[in-house]
Amino acid sequence: MSNLTIYTEGGPVQANDGRYLPREADKELMALCSEGQFSYVLTARQMGKSSLMIRTAERLEEERIRTVIINLNSIGTIIDIDKWFFGVLAVISDKLFLDTDLYEWWDKHEHLGVVQRFVMFFEDVVLIEVEEPIVIFIDEVDTTLGLPYKADFFAAIRHLHNERSNSLDLKRLTFSLIGVATPSDLINDPRRTPFNIGVRVHLDYFTLQEAMPLSDGFDLPADRATQVLLWVMNWTGGHPYLTQRLCKRIAEQDHEFWTPELVAREVRLTFFEKESEEDNLRFVSNMLTERSRDKMSLLKLYRKILYRHHVKSDTHSPAAAHLVLSGVVKQQFGSLRVSNGIYAHIFNHQWLDEQMAGLLTHIRWYQRIPTAAWFVAAAVIMAFIGTLLTMQNQRKHQAEKLNSQLEALNDVLIQKDDSTDLLSEQLELVQDSAESLSELLFEKEFGTSSLNVRLWRTNQRLADAFRETDSLSNELKLSIDSTLILSEQLSEQIVVADSLRTEAKTESQAAKELRLENATFVLANKALSQASMGNTELGALLARQAFEFNRMNDSPFQNTVYQALRETLNAHAEDIQQPGGPFLLGMHNEWVRTVAYSPDAKWIASAGDDGRILLNQAGTMIDAPATVLHTDKKSIRSLSFHPSNDVLAAGYHDGTLQFWHDYSSEKPTPEYISLGLLDQAGIEKSTVVTFSPGGSRLLHAGGRYINVYDEMGQESVARLAVPEGVEVNALAINERDALLIVGGSDGGLYVFNNYEQNERKRVLQHDGPIQALALSPDGRKIATGGRDTVIRLWTLQEDGEPITDIQLRGHEGPINTLAYDRAGHSLISGSSDGSIQLWDIRHAAIDPNPVVLTEHDSWVWSLDANPLGGTLVSSGADRTLRLWTTDPQVLADRICMSVPDRNLSPKEWHSFVGEDLSYAQYHKPCPSVRLGLIE
Repeated sequence: MSNLTIYTEGGPVQANDGRYLPREADKELMALCSEGQFSYVLTARQMGKSSLMIRTAERLEEERIRTVIINLNSIGTIIDIDKWFFGVLAVISDKLFLDTDLYEWWDKHEHLGVVQRFVMFFEDVVLIEVEEPIVIFIDEVDTTLGLPYKADFFAAIRHLHNERSNSLDLKRLTFSLIGVATPSDLINDPRRTPFNIGVRVHLDYFTLQEAMPLSDGFDLPADRATQVLLWVMNWTGGHPYLTQRLCKRIAEQDHEFWTPELVAREVRLTFFEKESEEDNLRFVSNMLTERSRDKMSLLKLYRKILYRHHVKSDTHSPAAAHLVLSGVVKQQFGSLRVSNGIYAHIFNHQWLDEQMAGLLTHIRWYQRIPTAAWFVAAAVIMAFIGTLLTMQNQRKHQAEKLNSQLEALNDVLIQKDDSTDLLSEQLELVQDSAESLSELLFEKEFGTSSLNVRLWRTNQRLADAFRETDSLSNELKLSIDSTLILSEQLSEQIVVADSLRTEAKTESQAAKELRLENATFVLANKALSQASMGNTELGALLARQAFEFNRMNDSPFQNTVYQALRETLNAHAEDIQQPGGPFLLGMHNEWVRTVAYSPDAKWIASAGDDGRILLNQAGTMIDAPATVLHTDKKSIRSLSFHPSNDVLAAGYHDGTLQFWHDYSSEKPTPEYISLGLLDQAGIEKSTVVTFSPGGSRLLHAGGRYINVYDEMGQESVARLAVPEGVEVNALAINERDALLIVGGSDGGLYVFNNYEQNERKRVLQHDGPIQALALSPDGRKIATGGRDTVIRLWTLQEDGEPITDIQLRGHEGPINTLAYDRAGHSLISGSSDGSIQLWDIRHAAIDPNPVVLTEHDSWVWSLDANPLGGTLVSSGADRTLRLWTTDPQVLADRICMSVPDRNLSPKEWHSFVGEDLSYAQYHKPCPSVRLGLIE
């Protein structure tokens, strides 16, 4: 009998006795709360936020950290500021069992402002009565969106955090905010928001491994249960609610043998039928159609994602943030993608077209408003004619003026359509009448009686003409209105036709590439799926074919293809230690802060907080013992090989420099040099050491100073400095132009035009400290990265001025290290988010999606690219040293070596690749291997 109690379809797991599935966010939030770091979890509904919060609170209590959970829904929103803030404190007082009478205390301080009383209560009561650390979780923060005083609330929390530097007690207090909102929704003033000082915890979808306990309810053998769960995940993408909901539905059915078609049937009955009233789907729809501030921009962006499958993520885009918050889109490795197959089916092209059509109809109604200006013009014309007709008693020169004005008016009107011809004839009658009036005025001296008779007749003719003119003017207005509407519609049709014609040409040219790109992506995913089901040989060959498609298309290399090559190779060739990588070269006892290749690529040196230097031979990656260079100091922060001599330089955290001569010999001898890089107070500063590319100079930086020495550090050449209060975090040398480029702790990039003269200029600015620099092999391009998580690419002119700023956004943590590959085509970055990302900078401005490597379990501190190409070495806070194969061609060739006796058969080709790729006819993925065994 299936166990249905393990599934939770709504509300926190703890409230439904369900099975809690831990994720990476559990470790992250627990660590932040334990360390007293301000944090926030802002994401879509039914992602498991409340379960995560309750689970973390329980674990914190076990570690004797007091917790308070405040659900703002219980306080309400239709109350004044005094009662609202008091309500928040009432929850805190009850949960912490405070002795102070809150009512009495609040009334006693009523002479103070509400926000001031709120802050004082923590300082004067909470932290006095409670000695342990306190974490306050504030759930449902999006309920404050309609509160006029929400900014005051979040500003008060920020104040309590900022005052930590002045109060030891406040360091025991921290907050964690939970809800469905973006930081800018809650407060958009950067001076008051707490979200630019806190750390965001990303609550991701379930991975297959994390969701595995859900398969226990299927009441199936383990292998079949795993397969069914995989089919479920193909639909839900790992969305917590959708996955639990569909798993429960399947567990309720009495099927012993499941197929993808049966799973799809349950998906249709659960989510797609009209009678299905899924609260989650209503929420997503409401977010897309009702809660969006700029619905058109949001729908346009969603259309791009829907058609292109992935679009570069822009963290500053309100539309992108709202799509992610709705849940219909997820951000993954710097790209925006539709979250799962269920959302893609419901919020599809038809739904999108209907939404946009409604908006366009609404917009066209407003676009017609300017035609009212023609009615105004017609009214002005009629008033002008009436004015002229009342001038019949004026003198002759006034009548002549009337003639000229009517002629001008006639010229304008005659340019209209055929309907204006009738009006022109009537206007000619008016003109004739005016001329008769002129003659009558001239003959005034010949007799009043005769003149009066003629004036009366003229008045009659003018009155008749006026009536005719008025009637035709009304017809003209209608004609003009119809003409304008038709003209507007015609103009729109012309624009649309031109656009369609252009798009047709473009699509005709790009259809082949687009189909091949989609086939590449789909085939790579099929390769991973086959490998996960145990069909490792077939999965590897499919990955090899996906690589060939990617190469044939001459498009940016896809991350999915790289992962497919690497993971299928690792799964198939089990007799080789991680043939797809990464290779584990060794481990240190503490964080590994720095790693470097020797210029001849024969050696890899690594060092860190344990004070040891490990030397690994780069050519022997498996079971090769490392040479250990022991030191009597701690925390090595930088390593640099001399370009030609057998010398290795190490920079320590205390400002000391150490040389290892003949480092590859059996007994290398160290030489210490103290370069006096401590500040006057003796406070240790981060240290950077590097040889110039030609080897003639050694640069050693610490604090705000850069000392320039001869190649062995014996003779001081210059002492350079960045502004006071700034520390040197990274540097690079362009030897050809004698440029020294320095990244500072203030976010500034400083250029010294001659690195033997203290003449500097500040050329650009990051939003936070610059922590990494890399110079391309030609010395013309520089990459900078830092705490703001953004990588910026610059082209340096000869005078050091940077131009052409391109921003790469993919990391979710500070950038700690950067390196260019041998050819200068790729940039490699390492971050505190634990990932390494490989950027094809040739396509950076068009498609910057990087290859993402995530095997490090913690912060990536350092990396270096093989000077001969093809590999990459990295190190991090997980104490490991890892070697990666970065050339996908090498991985593809290894697949052919690991499957020496077969290829994809034509039958397999048509089954997995498809028969519509007529321009990509069947060929063997591995040319040197015979045809597939299965025909």
